[in-house]
Amino acid sequence: IAEDNEHRALHFAVRQRNVQMVELLLEHGADPDQGVYPRREATTPRALARDRGYDEITVLFEARDEELRQEARCPNLTVTPAIDELSALVEAGEEASILERIEADPSLIDSCDDNGETVVHHAARWGRVQLLERLIAAGAHLNKMNIDGFRAVDIAVRQPADESRRAACA
Repeated sequence: IAEDNEHRALHFAVRQRNVQMVELLLEHGADPDQGVYPRREATTPRALARDRGYDEITVLFEARDEELRQEARCPNLTVTPAIDELSALVEAGEEASILERIEADPSLIDSCDDNGETVVHHAARWGRVQLLERLIAAGAHLNKMNIDGFRAVDIAVRQPADESRRAACA
């Protein structure tokens, strides 16, 4: 075990070859590629499973990878006025209007604009925390990437902490 014991629950589940626990941990966001210092790449749960021949666990990791790839894909790369209108409504802070439009057309929740961004990306950019919570509750996917490879969380942490964003988050 590493000096600072960076092992995660997933490491222990793989070492014990506990398939059900691995499934449960993956469903709750465990990262099979989180290694331990100083040999991070060689000590990931994925590497442990592969090196020990735990094929049933390796298959679970591959299935989760595919789920994440599918979730990150954008179902609608055709820019429509509805998507552009949602972006403008997010910027204006019109949460009720956004939610009404998504309720009327659920496909809009994960539709993309010409930059591959969803309403979740725009809500993250403008610091619309309450809107993000409502979108997540409505089933919006968080792992979708824009054309530059950024998820909504990446956009949120890259935004400058200016006064207008602070006011929007209040």
